Amino acid sequence: MKATKWTYQGNPFYTHFKKHFCPRCGTKVKLGYERKIIYRDSIIEARNYDFSDLDTNWLDSVDFRTRCFFCPNCEINISFKEMKEYEEKRYPFQRKGM
Repeated sequence: MKATKWTYQGNPFYTHFKKHFCPRCGTKVKLGYERKIIYRDSIIEARNYDFSDLDTNWLDSVDFRTRCFFCPNCEINISFKEMKEYEEKRYPFQRKGM
């Protein structure tokens, strides 16, 4: 049996109210989900994911869906962390406190 766990790692104001563009092609990105299926018995992959609120005794695998940005032109997923790092390098004058 498989369960689905939805994770959201970004600030809603940052993700919804600010315009974001693809680092590769410059197209405006959309919000999407990155999907990763982790099997309970895979020790190496499973250590990077949080199974705390799931009863993993009866689950074969967990479908982790993480919110991210999606470029419709390049068809790539960009995590919030990667986008933030790119924007800080690209627009250093827009940092907090400046």
